[in-house]
Formats: sequence, C-alpha cells, structure tokens
Amino acid sequence: MPKSNTEKKVNEAKYFLRLLEEHSPKKTSKQEEFNYLLNAFVCSARSITWVMKAEFNSIKGWKTWYNLRKADQKEEKILKLFNKMRIETTKKKPLTTIYAVTFKIPFGNYTDADIKKLKSYVKNKQKVDMILGKNNSSEEPNKLKFKNVKVSNITYPIEGHSNADAFYLCKKYYKLLDKLASECLEKFGKYIT
Repeated sequence: MPKSNTEKKVNEAKYFLRLLEEHSPKKTSKQEEFNYLLNAFVCSARSITWVMKAEFNSIKGWKTWYNLRKADQKEEKILKLFNKMRIETTKKKPLTTIYAVTFKIPFGNYTDADIKKLKSYVKNKQKVDMILGKNNSSEEPNKLKFKNVKVSNITYPIEGHSNADAFYLCKKYYKLLDKLASECLEKFGKYIT
C-alpha cells in the first residue's frame, strides 16, 4: 500500500497506462475509448510532479535536489510535449489520436511522376487521397492510385502533437516520471509521515 501521495499519483498514472495498453486501437479498434483514457493519463501523469512538490517542498534539501535534477534534451522534449498536451486537454479540447499508416510501394510499379507527386505531398504536408489496390496513377489533383502496396505499420499519433504512437509516448513519459518519483522517495520518503 503506498504511503505517500506521490506514490499514489504514480500508481494512478500507471493504472491509466495499463488501461491504455488494454484499450489500444491496435487491439480493440475502439479509438474513442482509447482517447478518453489518453486524456485521463495525461492529466494524471502530469500532476505527479505537482503532488511531489506539495508533499516534499518543506523537507530540508528537497528543493535543492529537485532544482539540480536537470532533464537532458530528450527528457526536456517529452516534458514540454506533455505539458502542452495537458494544457490542451484541460483548457481547450480533448486530445485525439489519428491513424497513421506506413506502407511500402514496390519499386518499378509507378512512374517517376507518381513518386515525385507523392514526395511533394509529404514535403509540403499536404493531405492526399490515396486509392490502394486500383489501377495506376490518376490525373486528378490530390489523388494517387497505387497497387501492390504492403502496409508495414499502423500507429496512433496524437493529432497536432507528434508523429510517434500515443501509447509509446505515454510509456516513455511514465518511465521518466516513475524514475523521478522513485529517486525522490528513496532520498526523502523517510521524512514524510
């Protein structure tokens, strides 16, 4: 049984992370439920450091330890991302995931013009309608037709925030916060009642 509020918050975030994994659209195809859990996880996980500050702030040496514990560039990037997402989900609108499909186009089945057109859409981040498994390329603007395409990956990135899979990001963020909380509890946990 957790004895500190920080541990309780870490366990709460872990609970939502487990539910995220169980309700992954890759497993259940229930993307709406996954999005609800994503929003709950972001709010829960983001509050871990606030609860930690409230719980340990008055303990001698904690502020110094916390302020000296600097995040590296990768950690800083994910911390900023989750803070931005927490602001969005609590003050603007719920976070949603989108389907991102990665596929391989067999070499030689398409003209140079087809490939050039596709590359321009990617470069300019344009939306494009793709008809897979039909005849060769179309002259219609913003439409491409491909055949013999092999889907290699489906991910669920958080719309407007990252191209990485939402569950992957949440797992990474949780691991970072769990490590921070564990270090804090190891050093200062004996001083709380």
